[in-house]
Amino acid sequence: MFERQAPTIQRETCMSHLGLGTARVWCATAALTVFMTMAGAASALAAPANDNFANAAILVGSPATATGSNVGATAEAGEPDHDSSGTNSVWYSWIAPSSGHAKVDLCGSDFDTVLGIYTGTSPAQADLTFVGSDDDGQCDDTSEVSFEAVAGTKYMIAVAGFSEREGSIQITARMVQAPANDNFAAALTVSGSSFDLEGTTEGATKEGGEANHAEDAGGASVWYRWQAPATARYTLETCDTDYDIYQDTLLAVYTGGAVQSAQVVAFDEDAPACEGESQLRFSAVQGQTYHFAVDSHAGEAAPYTGPFGLHLRPTPVNDDFASPSVLSGSSATVHGTNVGATPQTGEPEDLWGGRSLWYSWTAPASGTTTVNTCGSDAFWALLGVYTVDAGGTPGLIAFDDSESPDSTCAAGPSASASFNAVKGTTYRIALDALFPQEGTQIQTGDVTINLVGQAAAVADRTAPNTTITAAPKAKTKKKTARVSFRSTESPARFQCALDAKAFATCSSPSAFALKKPGKHTIRVRAIDAAGNVDATPASASVKLVKKKG
Repeated sequence: MFERQAPTIQRETCMSHLGLGTARVWCATAALTVFMTMAGAASALAAPANDNFANAAILVGSPATATGSNVGATAEAGEPDHDSSGTNSVWYSWIAPSSGHAKVDLCGSDFDTVLGIYTGTSPAQADLTFVGSDDDGQCDDTSEVSFEAVAGTKYMIAVAGFSEREGSIQITARMVQAPANDNFAAALTVSGSSFDLEGTTEGATKEGGEANHAEDAGGASVWYRWQAPATARYTLETCDTDYDIYQDTLLAVYTGGAVQSAQVVAFDEDAPACEGESQLRFSAVQGQTYHFAVDSHAGEAAPYTGPFGLHLRPTPVNDDFASPSVLSGSSATVHGTNVGATPQTGEPEDLWGGRSLWYSWTAPASGTTTVNTCGSDAFWALLGVYTVDAGGTPGLIAFDDSESPDSTCAAGPSASASFNAVKGTTYRIALDALFPQEGTQIQTGDVTINLVGQAAAVADRTAPNTTITAAPKAKTKKKTARVSFRSTESPARFQCALDAKAFATCSSPSAFALKKPGKHTIRVRAIDAAGNVDATPASASVKLVKKKG
């Protein structure tokens, strides 16, 4: 046996290879160079059997399932960077058994995958016809692609790791049957002033003469029929805090008896309250029949289909700035709900949760006043206090964005904002709620607004601390990153900076344009009324990856 030098690898990798055949090891200070027998090296560096396009593992029928691995996989000459994220690919082939909607998913794989589907005769990009690709699908960090398959066509499927990650693969290819309520005429009947149901756009199609819902081509719509039980405003949405049924939806409401003549009443694509899902508000007339369409956003090859939740609620009476609930006296408590609450065009930028409610209060005396949400359900509240100028425009004077128990409350996440009230001045108070950052949180429920008795104003002489309370996900396909933040003192102003740029005035929440893929850092610092600056700015990092569709 003769020795062969393998690549230089990190210490933990070296140790893991000590059992591969017979090996002698020399270790450098920063890295280790491993010398193994030829048998050991061949075992450590062996590529999967389906590493190459020509040796693709064959999937047969529907559903067709297989397991595998991309550990040790490589890229062939000219092979594309699948979904712009991975090259350590293995290949599968699948001949569509019929024409129609098809889906390939990697649910059950144990690493962050990317998926590319093509037709063609070689792995060279020039010889491949792109069908579809994906990074993160419905199953955590694994991938899925839906497309319109043609019977008898051989589809070549590449599975790789995001940023060259490796692991075990679980792959399924299948034809998808259309839902029973795929067509307008077969709409599922729903009833009542409130309902919650689950559905799917998987396998759904678009009828001839059907409109582009929410002005998006879509292409995978399902229908519901509803008769209004009362004349009122209603909120219809696909917003769900259950991340297992998240879907990038389109939503529209119509009147009319046929798909070709349906008249749009309201529509929405991406609602602030829903992170890619949809929410709309409409005025219904008692006895009138309405049709609800739920579609999926159109991607590069086909709509991104899947399960969704559909919810109907009466819209709260104080949903709008112009119709606030009135508080009176130096102390007051009111109860209500933000279920069915919606954003309003032109609302202050501080309210970006999409679940705003409005209150009005006229100060009976001058002094420091506090408003809090103690007693509300455990959602992440945004609380703002505003004055209103002669033109009706609100101006922020106090704000809190809280994700943790407030010191004035017995328990539960709450917000608390204090301000110096002036006798006879009318203030508007807004309560909003952020989309949950974790699946166990809620966004809607019972709300309580407490107006606490007034006291003499006390000057603030302490430098503030800044906290980021809502940060973007660590990895995103969106080119805009939103950050919400707060100060330990109120009132306070803020300055923000993206990457190496200089600090500039900003307010919570703030949106930052991510112009280049890669890691970005957002910094925020508070400045109190006395001009004291937070010397340790808060920061959040986000990585921009390519978005499809």
